[in-house]
Amino acid sequence: MEQQHKIQANRLLHLKQLVGLFDLSKPLEVFIKEYFQQHKNFGSRDRKFYRNIVYNYFRLSNLKLAENIQYHLAAAISGDEVFGAYMASLTSLDLPPNLPIEDYIKEVKKNTSDIYPLCNYISEQIDVKNWVNNFFNKTRVWTRVEKGNINNLVEYFNANAIPFTNEKANTFSFDTNIDIKDLSAKTSSTIIVQDLSSQLATGDIQIKEDSKVWDCCAGSGGKSLSLHSRYPSANFYVSDIRDNILDNLKRRFKSSGIKDYAWGVIDLLSLNQEKIFFNSIDSDHKPAVAIKSLDTIIVDAPCSGSGTWKRTPEQLKQFTEQNLNDYAARQIQIVNNIIPYLKRGGKVIYMTCSIYKNENEDIVNYLVKEKKLDLINSQYYNCTDKGGDSIFKAELQSNM
Repeated sequence: MEQQHKIQANRLLHLKQLVGLFDLSKPLEVFIKEYFQQHKNFGSRDRKFYRNIVYNYFRLSNLKLAENIQYHLAAAISGDEVFGAYMASLTSLDLPPNLPIEDYIKEVKKNTSDIYPLCNYISEQIDVKNWVNNFFNKTRVWTRVEKGNINNLVEYFNANAIPFTNEKANTFSFDTNIDIKDLSAKTSSTIIVQDLSSQLATGDIQIKEDSKVWDCCAGSGGKSLSLHSRYPSANFYVSDIRDNILDNLKRRFKSSGIKDYAWGVIDLLSLNQEKIFFNSIDSDHKPAVAIKSLDTIIVDAPCSGSGTWKRTPEQLKQFTEQNLNDYAARQIQIVNNIIPYLKRGGKVIYMTCSIYKNENEDIVNYLVKEKKLDLINSQYYNCTDKGGDSIFKAELQSNM
């Protein structure tokens, strides 16, 4: 019993260090990985234990109980009965009389605004109570198999006791501790990390063969990779303001055997030239995009990321109404600057990973009223019940 007490006390010590030392200077996941690297004696079960509780700790960061670190940690317990009993035995917790921690949290969660910021700005298409309940479910790593025999992969996963779910033919999800690059190498396949919401949203995008497509906030290229696999004859132009992200995109394109595309580091907030010049594998050739020349523009706009905060719960405490207004203003500026490059009859695919209407429906309304675009469709792809994220997508067409 004494040995067990020491083990749980040591766990509590590490948890206090994890939540106490984190200062928002880097993503929570990066901080946790660095902490694990400093404590190489942690086994896989230890790492899973600490990660689950720390993430739940920050998911509860807006609650009043956050003022008491030990009580907050006790509330963040997810399924570890031994540690839960140890925490409940600490008299310093000062628990509410006759009210187990789990029941207390259920009571608190009835008022969703205590957990999630700016609930009154969340889109009416989102069931907020259901959203908050799913917020505490475990996250999953969703992937798309680009190259590989699906049956052979399933056999490998089962033979090596790798837990997975299979949403559709080439879409799998795994526990967050699975190394996808290592899995690809061991199975001689190409498995690409792409959240289920992104796969569903991108899967609904229809473009023409041989058309000119500009993915103007391309990030690491997940959407363009997916579209290229379906429309290999389309001409893809990809850009981002972050050079290091484009380096990752180029590695992913190379890994997928894609060579015929153009890329560029472009600041969409200061875009005003008649032609935008891109780079290509042929260093002597500079592909260009001119005014009214594009068939499709995909803009996955920089946003609050509120649809992904389940994975980055450290954002909850610091996000404000001013932050939301600033994002919406930048989104307006971006769409204003890219619309001139769309040809008559061309489409804008506007996307965010936000659940706030200010960044979604309000931007679409602006495009319809002020830019005279026709709304074709819009939808939230909410996959939080499956350990994924939420994405908003709207398709609009130019007739000018």
